[in-house]
Amino acid sequence: MANKLGAYKKKKANIDNLLEREKLLLRGLENPKNITRSLSDSLIGQKKFANLKDEKNNITPLSLNTIKSISEEIFSKGEDGVDGFEYIDGLRKKLCKLTDNKKSDRSNKNNLANKKRANDELMNKLHQVELLNIQRSKAYLDLFQRLRMLSKERNIDDMTLLKLNNILEDHTILYCHLLSPGPTDGTGTILRIIDNKKDE
Repeated sequence: MANKLGAYKKKKANIDNLLEREKLLLRGLENPKNITRSLSDSLIGQKKFANLKDEKNNITPLSLNTIKSISEEIFSKGEDGVDGFEYIDGLRKKLCKLTDNKKSDRSNKNNLANKKRANDELMNKLHQVELLNIQRSKAYLDLFQRLRMLSKERNIDDMTLLKLNNILEDHTILYCHLLSPGPTDGTGTILRIIDNKKDE
């Protein structure tokens, strides 16, 4: 008698367990926001779902065979003739597909956010490089102007002055286009204004 009572209690607990699983799946299909991480992970396969543990909803792990036998017993066939296990497993598959789409959307949003962050970081680096180049240009022009002023000093010996002027002249010839470039045609060729007026 005790054995029968124990078997009855165990079977009732298994039935309650499976009914709670059905409720959990239906709630998830109704509102995907209610899907927990543990439920989402368990949806990828029948054995994973059988091993689901959710103390909040009184769900403990069951063997796959137990789920099959009990679902056949408590879930009656509908008009489409689907049996009990196909019904509960169908709910699992539907919710699994739904969570896959949700994960895909989340992944796409994360990818867009990552691309935007990478682009913002790149633009910030380019901005920093531009600022650094401007500062270097200012420093270079300041030094060049000071050397120009120094070349006009009268108290410098002739040899030093000659060398300094040669350096400045050569430097101007080589790099003057960098200091004050004219407008270009897009290929780097400097455009010049042609005066069509004839000398009077």
